[in-house]
Amino acid sequence: MFARCCGVLLLLCWVTVQAQDYTNFRVGGGIWQFSVDPGHPDHSDYGYALMAEFPQSEHAGSRFLVVGLNGEQGFLLRGVESQLYWGWGLASPGWRLYSGPTWHWQKARHASSRHQVHNGWGWHLGTGFQWRALTIDIAAGYRLADDYRRDGKTPTVMTSSVIASYRF
Repeated sequence: MFARCCGVLLLLCWVTVQAQDYTNFRVGGGIWQFSVDPGHPDHSDYGYALMAEFPQSEHAGSRFLVVGLNGEQGFLLRGVESQLYWGWGLASPGWRLYSGPTWHWQKARHASSRHQVHNGWGWHLGTGFQWRALTIDIAAGYRLADDYRRDGKTPTVMTSSVIASYRF
């Protein structure tokens, strides 16, 4: 179902890509991955990301993500993440490269436990390519693990995403 929705979104974007007067506001969606090492979920669990983005210039921008994951062994996660970023080529066609701080809030639950709320800071790094109104981005993020400690252990918390977006 998710793949069909993404396919329809990309088809609609492709049909309307002929217009030449674009703003920098983008909306998109894609695949999102969350992993806690050691812990659960591992690198085999994938979810979704819905995104709204606005590059304020060629070198600065902001992005807001709504994320979700229905993982193995009854793991469920819903949350949001805001990203600020600095880089090159953010507002024009061609390659783009960016990095910056993130803040996240998420609610997660394992099959046999209560919901846990996690929030905090992190850092992300991404690259992508813009062609007319379409943009494809690949990004990875590192989250500070203070809020994820269990049994005195501090895990490594990472995210990654592949997102397609349309620039209006």
